[in-house]
Amino acid sequence: MGDQPAFERGNKCKDELYGSWWNDYEALYRRAEAERRRAEELRRQAEEREAEEKVRSQPTTLGELIKGVLQLKYIYSFCRESEDAKLCRGVDYLQKMIGDLQVVCAESTVQLVEDL
Repeated sequence: MGDQPAFERGNKCKDELYGSWWNDYEALYRRAEAERRRAEELRRQAEEREAEEKVRSQPTTLGELIKGVLQLKYIYSFCRESEDAKLCRGVDYLQKMIGDLQVVCAESTVQLVEDL
């Protein structure tokens, strides 16, 4: 009676089958988890590149706004010296434009701070 009882042999086969299935499942899970981590890393890197791109474009936008404000300031100072009614209306318009640009500059500054 050196043989194992039938129920022990059956359990051993069942354990081997289950163990094989479990090993396959575990390997598949590990691969899926590794792929998920890799996808997460790629997403994070893409977000960083996008944020860097926004930060790089902000100074250009702010520089353009500053240049526009300086041009308006120059035109405003020129027009202010004149007594012509059209130029006075132009000065009023430029004052409004300067105010609008100040708002845009403030919003761009806030956005830049948020992007950083």
